Amino acid sequence: MQLQVQTQKIEAAKSKYYRLVLILSIFAETKTKFLQQTSTSLNYPYINLNLALAGILVDIPARKRAAQILTSLNGIIRTHNEDVVFLDQIELLFLPELQVDPLKALQTISRNKTIVAGWTGEFDGGRLTFASQGHPEFLSYQGLTEQDCTILQV
Repeated sequence: MQLQVQTQKIEAAKSKYYRLVLILSIFAETKTKFLQQTSTSLNYPYINLNLALAGILVDIPARKRAAQILTSLNGIIRTHNEDVVFLDQIELLFLPELQVDPLKALQTISRNKTIVAGWTGEFDGGRLTFASQGHPEFLSYQGLTEQDCTILQV
């Protein structure tokens, strides 16, 4: 996908209620390479969310982590002054013990900044999946619209 098209999609997302852009690929390596190259090209921060979130959650007792997840996510995002942040490696959000809906969590943090997040899955025009069916992290969302998020498949 050309840098000009990427930039246009990210800019367009800035005017939406949920300023969330999901970068989709069924291959994690493809998604990560794309996010790293694009964030560098556009001069926006790239965050490995698993590393950042694990660093915070390790200091929170396990029984309190679910209650602190959105606060922790917001804290990670707020450390960057840029209006766009790239997030990759988001798998921790899918842990059942955190009791969080990963898409809703990303939408929530995208209210104040444009979030460009890597998503290992597929979109068929109405159904968004994460991981493949049978995988422990598999999730499926039905009936997504342009208001829910912008989707770029790579």
